[in-house]
Amino acid sequence: WRCEGKGSSEGGAAVYYSPADCGPVVCNGMVFAADRKYRCAIIDDATGKIVNSLDGIAAVGLSEDGQSVYLRYSNRKVAKVDSSGKEIWSASVPTGIVPAAPTEAGAVVYVCGSGGTASAMSAADGKVLWQYDCTPTQYVLAGVGAKGSVAYVVGTDGSLTALGD
Repeated sequence: WRCEGKGSSEGGAAVYYSPADCGPVVCNGMVFAADRKYRCAIIDDATGKIVNSLDGIAAVGLSEDGQSVYLRYSNRKVAKVDSSGKEIWSASVPTGIVPAAPTEAGAVVYVCGSGGTASAMSAADGKVLWQYDCTPTQYVLAGVGAKGSVAYVVGTDGSLTALGD
């Protein structure tokens, strides 16, 4: 099957608005794909049909156990949702429009805002555990790498910052 991005499927969008700058994730038979109009299509992986959509999403990331999806909103929000798109929790943290997916490692969810502020949240309830300004004067255009309790952030200033134990 082939499916257009949510923005393209509504008509009038340029070819550039198809899925996506951030890679899709698959959760319990549903494909989550965020497009350049910040629309996230939830697509049945058996049929290729859009079954739901969410607005304001810049990127998507899969949970460590594969049972839920993390959404990076363009407006200072990260949320954990189930495979239908129902919100489990949300946290107010710096994000921005960069399509860099949230990363979960060791029950902690990491995201770095486009302005360089890294945030760590509890995967269980979204509680913000810490924040750190990695590159306060430069953009961060990549997702956070993580292993165990250490998160790694690269900035456009050429830096690599390790955060954690």
